[in-house]
Amino acid sequence: MPPFSRTASTIALLTFTAAALPASVSGAAGVGPLVRPHSVRHQLPFQSSLPTPIFAGGGSVPALMLRLWGNQYGVTPGQPASASKANVEMLFASTNGPAGERYLIDQAFDDETTPAANPPYQDTTNGRDWTFPYPNSGSAPGPPDFVIGSPLSTALLGDYDSETLPARGKAVQEPIVEAGIALAFNLGPNASLGSRQFTLSRESYCGIYTGVIGDWSDSQITDDNGGVPVVSASTPIDAVYRADPAGSTFIFTTHLNYVCAGAGYPYSQGVGESFTLPDPQPSGSNFVGATGNTALVNDVEHPANSSHGAIGYTGPSSIEPLGPLPAAALINKSGVANLPTVPAVKEAFRGPYTAAPPGWPARARTYVPDPSHKGAYPIVGLIFMLFYHCYPSSNADVPAMQGFFDTALALENGAGLTTYDTLAEGSGLAELPDDRKMRVLTALSKIELVPSGGKC
Repeated sequence: MPPFSRTASTIALLTFTAAALPASVSGAAGVGPLVRPHSVRHQLPFQSSLPTPIFAGGGSVPALMLRLWGNQYGVTPGQPASASKANVEMLFASTNGPAGERYLIDQAFDDETTPAANPPYQDTTNGRDWTFPYPNSGSAPGPPDFVIGSPLSTALLGDYDSETLPARGKAVQEPIVEAGIALAFNLGPNASLGSRQFTLSRESYCGIYTGVIGDWSDSQITDDNGGVPVVSASTPIDAVYRADPAGSTFIFTTHLNYVCAGAGYPYSQGVGESFTLPDPQPSGSNFVGATGNTALVNDVEHPANSSHGAIGYTGPSSIEPLGPLPAAALINKSGVANLPTVPAVKEAFRGPYTAAPPGWPARARTYVPDPSHKGAYPIVGLIFMLFYHCYPSSNADVPAMQGFFDTALALENGAGLTTYDTLAEGSGLAELPDDRKMRVLTALSKIELVPSGGKC
């Protein structure tokens, strides 16, 4: 089946040029010359036409960034099209990564998940009636244009290959952004930290999430902070975790699995998108399950027992300055404490990369559970976009999606951050280097549109 050719009235065909990337952005050793898809040209919209929707859902970590990207490129939900922008609207339902992965495999959004309210995920103005589960309240749930999640686990990839591949072709899995997973904290009513930076070693957070360390007055935490106690009296720690499956749990447990044995608190609870409690739970541990990121933030900020403090793992939109909670500076492999800033996340992706964790397939330059550079933040992961190789030829959303990402993932080519890179960094996320961006664009350009009754 030949690749999809866009018509002149939608988006011009992605063609290729043989220009190689500069060495400064060529990525890891062994990456050869890369071809660059030309920028997509889109026709400016007529004011009277309703925008073409891009229906997507999944992980919460990049949700606000995707909304900003969508508003930069096209129509803000509930607003008319601007003559200066593409007549396209992003409808992204922020649920969780594993839900997005199931949308991909099931070829439909589910009618059980309730998306987070922020960013807005529906638009019922001007007769659009775009609600979740998409496309609208009066129809059966439709297939996603793309989803956000982790790379598919070995088990889910097996499900996709048996259930979905015959109609849709291979699952295309490409990163779109780099993320740090923060440890947001609340020292509770006895906090004595003052204006000092709060620091945690891997000994401390491995101890907390294996249930061995259960109080902010623990001597290990005091040692992490220069021998100065961070609380004036014993304060139990609520170790808050995602009770629903989440991509942030996958990134966090991948790190714990890799480093905690060396820290003296072996983590044997499994790598995955669901957090597993230690069995048996050590005496004095306080684990609190939260369904959804919003609930996790609330449980850290407002522990159910007011005499407790709390800690929880979350994305950058939930921590200062974007969110309500402070984040701990974590001591990395080189013995340096770093906050989950964009520069520290970028430094982490210098490596080293490792083999896949148990239950996940091998992927080049994907897993970096213990970065070695001094400036690196230690808990990081790639946020993946997943889409199909084949779509129905009647799906007008596909050229809109291709045009959107061709613009959002435009190469820097040595000229500095693009507008979309700046929006990513403003959301606490690190943009991809040019070689990774171009691989995503190339994968998008190879999408095939299949006529009714045709085969992928």
